[in-house]
Amino acid sequence: MLRLSVRVADAINGSSRIGCIQMRWGAAVTVAGSASLFQLVSQSLAVLARHPAAIAYLFLPFAVSGVVGTEIFDRVYPGITGEKAAALFSLMTVRQILDVLAALALVMVVQFYFYLKAALGLHRYLLLGERPWSRGLRLGRTERRFFYRIVSITLIVLFALLCLGFIAVGVGYVFDTFILPWAVKMPGQGVRTLLWVRTAGLRWATSALAGLLIGIIVLRLSVALVDRALGRDDLGLRQAWAVTAPWRGRVVVFAIVAGITGQLGPLLPPTVESLLPAPADTVVSMTVSAAFSLCMAAFNLTAIALLYRKVIVRTEDVFA
Repeated sequence: MLRLSVRVADAINGSSRIGCIQMRWGAAVTVAGSASLFQLVSQSLAVLARHPAAIAYLFLPFAVSGVVGTEIFDRVYPGITGEKAAALFSLMTVRQILDVLAALALVMVVQFYFYLKAALGLHRYLLLGERPWSRGLRLGRTERRFFYRIVSITLIVLFALLCLGFIAVGVGYVFDTFILPWAVKMPGQGVRTLLWVRTAGLRWATSALAGLLIGIIVLRLSVALVDRALGRDDLGLRQAWAVTAPWRGRVVVFAIVAGITGQLGPLLPPTVESLLPAPADTVVSMTVSAAFSLCMAAFNLTAIALLYRKVIVRTEDVFA
């Protein structure tokens, strides 16, 4: 039925772009029903399975630059990214600290550059049929506008996290002021339970809520980011939040799935490394880490492109 409707729309509007979208998304539209909360997850996986070569071609520079850059940084500055980083910084001179920060900034800028190019390229490949990396390595007007919108979304996320932080501080204050003094009269086990809730429980809950909040905000607002990637300016951030409201349940489910996967993924490289002898352990561990980064980035961005396609169909026919 959906294939037929796409062909009819293509015939009425005389445009080849809808046919291109149908080709790119392919079987993904038949994976889950429209009422399924897992629709974004299942259809994103279907798109990834349908176009593995193009997606790997787009995201390989991003994944390799991140893993290789981090490995080189850790070898030049051992321990800086570990748990004893604060102690190591306290022993450094100002010049050494600036050198470390400059090297870290270089690694992050290079990886972000390849991420920006891959994200923009993926959206244009899936929605316009543009060949991957056909825009080359240059940063044109579309890339700059894409970057500015990323900055806007980042600032909104930081403000939301700041608000969540104030709420967590408020909950901790209420706990310390009103609940713990009263809990002193309880049996020993009850006090220990409340202390765990106040420390580890509150910290875990805040981290989980922060991850979920970031996922929801980024997914819903990034619909406007896709609009910029396509060279259009039809959706602002406020409009993006409004048009994705009917999909909020599926967005929450996707954010939970992506968040859990993102937490479990970093455990893979150390596990693989512990099972292999040197020096193969380092090479295999870096390969696994790069593959995981590639898959997660493509998974998240594919869901954003899919969400854009769905909400744009509901609001206006920009593909006509």
